[in-house]
Amino acid sequence: MEIEILISLKDNPIQVGVGHTFVNQGLAVSEIEVLEQAWNSGNQFPKSLRELLYLAGNFCYVLDYSIWQSQQEMQDELRNEMQEDGNILNRPFYIIDNYASDQFLFVYLDEDQIDPMVYSYTSDAISRERALDEPMGYTLSHLINLGIEAVKEGRNPM
Repeated sequence: MEIEILISLKDNPIQVGVGHTFVNQGLAVSEIEVLEQAWNSGNQFPKSLRELLYLAGNFCYVLDYSIWQSQQEMQDELRNEMQEDGNILNRPFYIIDNYASDQFLFVYLDEDQIDPMVYSYTSDAISRERALDEPMGYTLSHLINLGIEAVKEGRNPM
């Protein structure tokens, strides 16, 4: 796959720190296509999401995939938790980061097909008078680039 958007992630595949090294681990195109079939009716994901999964779908030092063993498991489990909480997003979406048991970042799959905006989900958003899908104010590539720059400066990516 040709990387055209997440060039910074391609060019910075490793986070080196004191006593540790983290290396991004990607998915094969065939694995991405299975995810597209499951979560986007077989349509291709937006370009930046495909590149993210290709470069770092198994492990990404910029994002947190939490305890989940695979992208599929993360999608299944977090969506099940949403439904158990009585929350539903009525548009196709893909979870890109799970930073707490009831919070995650995601992109809508019916928006920009190049580089979609990132949204935040929190299970108790409605009780706090917020929308279930709070816009973060930046695109997927911008989120990744911010995380890489933070890591280069010795800070946590998020």
